[in-house]
Amino acid sequence: MATVRRWRSRPALGRRRPTPSRAFASARPASAIVSGMRLGDVLPDLAPELGDLEVSSVCDDSRAVTPGALFVAIAGLTVDGHDYARTAA
Repeated sequence: MATVRRWRSRPALGRRRPTPSRAFASARPASAIVSGMRLGDVLPDLAPELGDLEVSSVCDDSRAVTPGALFVAIAGLTVDGHDYARTAA
């Protein structure tokens, strides 16, 4: 019986795939990016009285939301963050 060989692609020489920590690395900490941000900066079409609310942090885990945090609902492979938007409020 013949052996079946599977072809596997190799990354091009000299090119490295970015690791998650390198792919999203920023020169500034997240707290500095969000510092002083208003909800209207993120959602410009929001009603003026809501747009003036200060955003203290950005969070994608509804269990970790704190007052002033902006919850971002993301659809994942097994869980959809939209299902938890009400509990994050």
